[in-house]
Amino acid sequence: PPSHHAPHPKILVKLQEAVRAYFADPAVLPSLNAANGSARQQRSERREACLSLLGALIHYLDLVTLRVGIPQADSTFKGLTLEFLAERAGLGLRRAERACRDLRRAGLVEIYPIAQKTEDDRYKGLPAIRRLPVSLFKVFGLSRWLQHERDKASRRQRRQRHRREAAETETAAGRR
Repeated sequence: PPSHHAPHPKILVKLQEAVRAYFADPAVLPSLNAANGSARQQRSERREACLSLLGALIHYLDLVTLRVGIPQADSTFKGLTLEFLAERAGLGLRRAERACRDLRRAGLVEIYPIAQKTEDDRYKGLPAIRRLPVSLFKVFGLSRWLQHERDKASRRQRRQRHRREAAETETAAGRR
């Protein structure tokens, strides 16, 4: 993670450590090992790319919604481009695309593409919404801890929203 980022919840750190075990033992995540459609084991370079990209996805994970991106102050959610995630994972774009395809086939990431209609009746692609399934946490025995952390994160988000709304009403009252 970049040095200017705040410390992450322990569950995400624990998940990243648990996922790294896949490199030495592909039996940890059999669906990812079988994502190449072959009976042969996934190559170590491909495993490394998948783990690097998955680590970047986990780093930018919003615990409340399990979406990958950056929550905005106005309660919207900014998805991250694959180029951004590839750069953070230290991968080239094509290598990241292959790793993302493997992660999707293995069911370790869900991807929802988004397009926006422009004025001239064309469509502009926006960063896809990526979501990590609860089953990824279940594989490593973190499902109960995940529920606890999600509850804490949603309470924290609610408090921040109330503070922001209170500050906005005070500002509006001061202007009147």
